[in-house]
Amino acid sequence: MSYVTFPCDYACSDHASWYQVGYADVACSEDFDTENPYIHSSKDTTDRMDFGLCLEYTKLGLAFAVELALHH
Repeated sequence: MSYVTFPCDYACSDHASWYQVGYADVACSEDFDTENPYIHSSKDTTDRMDFGLCLEYTKLGLAFAVELALHH
């Protein structure tokens, strides 16, 4: 997986309101260059999911939870 950093000084996603009050934040999304054209539409169904990417997000979430547990 790769990552990019970008400022979010507006409501660009659900995490923005947390960031604005001082919490560290992170947002995961499909690659912006090859994003799934069906996202947030009636055609956004499980048969179009990239399960390899889902696995990577699961690993990321688990690693994030472990880091939080170790440092808090």
